[in-house]
Amino acid sequence: MDTGYTRRDVTELLEALGDYGTFLFISSSAVYPETTPQPFRERAAAGYNAIWKQYGMDKAEAEQALQQRDPQAYILRPPLSL
Repeated sequence: MDTGYTRRDVTELLEALGDYGTFLFISSSAVYPETTPQPFRERAAAGYNAIWKQYGMDKAEAEQALQQRDPQAYILRPPLSL
């Protein structure tokens, strides 16, 4: 399980792990634009969120890095509140 924040965080962890079993990444609902209808659908497109700004973009990029390396990894996007 990982709660990395950036693409670099995820990449460095995966390189350090070597072989592993199931990978769970704790991301954030901040990856969805604030205009995305709620409740969010898993397949909704990630994009810039004017409330969470760079945090959401960094989490989305971390997800992409993980999916490129391990398409079978699980990504959990819990909701955030202000």
